Amino acid sequence: MSLEYKNLRDKISGSARSNAELEQYYLNTSEEYRKHVDLSVFQHHFSQNSPSSFLWHDYEGGGIHATISPSTQFAAVRTDENLNVVDIPIDVLCKPPLDNLIHPEAALLTGLSPMRLLRDGLQEHDFFRIIYNEMIIPNTCSAGYNSLSYDDEMTRAGFFRNLFPMYKREFSNGNSRWDIFPVLMAYFATRPAGITFPLNDSGEPSLKLEDLAKANGILQESAHNALDDVYALIGLCKLLKSSNKKLWDHLYYRRTKKPVIEDVNKAMAKGQPMLHISGYAGKSNYCMQLIKPIGFSQAKGGNNTLIAIKLDDTLPSWTALSLIEAESLLYAEKEEVNALGKSRPGIVSIKVNKCPILLPASITNDSEVHKKIGFNKSVPDKLREWQPFIDPASTLARAILNKEADLKVPPYIDTALYSYGFPSDSDDWAMVENTSLTSEEYMDKNCQYSAPHLQQLHIKKLIALGSNAVDESTLNKHKELSRERILEPKDKRASLSDVLDSLEGLVAENDKQQSILDDYDDYLSHIDKRLNLTT
Repeated sequence: MSLEYKNLRDKISGSARSNAELEQYYLNTSEEYRKHVDLSVFQHHFSQNSPSSFLWHDYEGGGIHATISPSTQFAAVRTDENLNVVDIPIDVLCKPPLDNLIHPEAALLTGLSPMRLLRDGLQEHDFFRIIYNEMIIPNTCSAGYNSLSYDDEMTRAGFFRNLFPMYKREFSNGNSRWDIFPVLMAYFATRPAGITFPLNDSGEPSLKLEDLAKANGILQESAHNALDDVYALIGLCKLLKSSNKKLWDHLYYRRTKKPVIEDVNKAMAKGQPMLHISGYAGKSNYCMQLIKPIGFSQAKGGNNTLIAIKLDDTLPSWTALSLIEAESLLYAEKEEVNALGKSRPGIVSIKVNKCPILLPASITNDSEVHKKIGFNKSVPDKLREWQPFIDPASTLARAILNKEADLKVPPYIDTALYSYGFPSDSDDWAMVENTSLTSEEYMDKNCQYSAPHLQQLHIKKLIALGSNAVDESTLNKHKELSRERILEPKDKRASLSDVLDSLEGLVAENDKQQSILDDYDDYLSHIDKRLNLTT
């Protein structure tokens, strides 16, 4: 968020202003601001009381695991609800930590050398502080592409490591989040007119952002550059909205769980199925499956989990299974299920707080949708055919998904976000205060958290920031643990041997890639000097 945008919200929003007055405010902004924001857009946006906006964003990371891999880049563009830019774009880099290596393949993919990140990146505290203060602006919808699977997890994990509130930006002050990937799948399944879905090398429709952008004439200078990806996403959203605004508005309204739960309760009250749009259904099924919602999980913390059964012709094959057999097949690998000659039980769990797309089954009356779903009869006729199997299927689903989950506690405290409950009021308030502090100011703050795991994170953070307030014994223990994370990690982060093996097998395709690979000698030497890896 530019200082200008913040000041403009504070000065202008909530008070009646004429277009002439707003024009004067606009003319007093910087040339950089006016380069990105049009006058008419500015006037419309700031004429509203606490204007709503999207924060389109994208991360690049040093690996494939969002909650474990180091964040390397964040970019965002704020737009109004009509997808017009209302602020200067954000593009920031993050210094990599000593105890979490950047995988060479990730560096080549993003074009971000670890040495460049060490030189130009912000301290992780300052990096995520910028992100938090963007996302927490009232009436902000933080949105991305496949963001709930990757970007949102990276956001939560980064906020947790840096002792910022993990969830407030998702629901407080009219805030929300949205993932355009399932939205795109809904268009693909039900309303594809006006959108070109290119084929990949396997002859299947590609739902990759870079392929969709190219096929639909959307400018994207460099895929896997966070800011270019954001602009490509905004272009795709403009195409989706213009091709079918009714569907866009329908899905946007249901980005939060309340209207989703209302839709589900209505369907259950009437005994009606719903059309679930999900990548798990497979592109061969146009990412859609007919389901029957049967209730919400009664397991601890399961109130956001909808239990449903998939309605298809595999129902008779698994409803006669024992509970043990059904549960075993449900969680088995695909190859194991196929080797047994069995069908995986069509038991579905849907997180209603993760922007699921659940459409009324009546949409299958559309001839094209009905053709795609592959039924040889109408949905009511198929329901009558499956009716004898629905009750036993529902009984199995409830028995399995109402069980308490056996959650494994991650081996390292800074990746254990979901292993602890919500912070106490005092800790929560301290975390809110942290978001107003620079990394230097944080080091000077005398923090004491009531939760032991938060206090441990605080000590780890002080060490990462180079504070002198940590005793030598604690420093030595931290260094030993950091060496373990590099040499023999207990989670899925890249080890030193993984990085060295990757470097040995990679071949640069151009001078820039060769420069990145060459930088790894200096990068690994930098870590070795601080952790004494070779001693």
